[in-house]
Amino acid sequence: MKKITSTVALALSISVFISCNSTSSKQENSRKIINWEGIYSNVVPCADCEGIQTTIVLNNDMTYSLITNYLDKDTTIYSQEGNFSWNKEGNEITLDDIDPNAYPTKYIVEENKLVQLDIHGEALEEMMQLLCSLEKVSDIVERPWKLIELNGKEIITTTPSKEACFILKIENNRVNGNGGCNSFSGTYTLHNGRKIKFSPLTSTMKACKNMKTETELFKTIELIDSYEVIQDTLFLTTETNFPMAKFIIMENYNKDS
Repeated sequence: MKKITSTVALALSISVFISCNSTSSKQENSRKIINWEGIYSNVVPCADCEGIQTTIVLNNDMTYSLITNYLDKDTTIYSQEGNFSWNKEGNEITLDDIDPNAYPTKYIVEENKLVQLDIHGEALEEMMQLLCSLEKVSDIVERPWKLIELNGKEIITTTPSKEACFILKIENNRVNGNGGCNSFSGTYTLHNGRKIKFSPLTSTMKACKNMKTETELFKTIELIDSYEVIQDTLFLTTETNFPMAKFIIMENYNKDS
């Protein structure tokens, strides 16, 4: 994976994270009492772009991956891998191998959340804490989802190869899937508060006997504003909280498709 060494990325990062100064309460011994392993993401503020989709993956072996995507700037994804360490209280982590003047390296670990500290490792102001913290999103990303209900109508498919499904990939913030006839792809952004937005989708152009569900699904996905995961069921909703689509984990998903 590429190191974050771009001059442009460095300048943007410094301006963004100087502005992200807020406060946060520290928990005791998060390392022992909560399930901290997983994927965290949010679109954090950017000085001269729409935002930075920032994703941190914390692994149980004390390694991390950091992926940043500068929205509306270019298509370059900046990635970093390394080790992280805990402070003696077990409530704060430090990402190693990153210049703290270029990118934040210290986070307070809370239940389902990483709260960014400033470049000096100090607590931040409340408003910027909300903007710069990263929510845990392990329950939705890198998991294959099969459509079972669309706009209140149950979807029943007896042929696995014709099932409508999708998966959100960390790499390049891509969504890949199939509408039941045509495969599709696009990008997505995840914001705190279980918010999600999809880009306009592109798809193959095959013709099938019944494409009504697929056509409706493609239109619906672009209207989605938020999501909720309850056990292994995913609900995609609009800003009015009306569930537009319902999915379950797909057991026979082909990861190479």
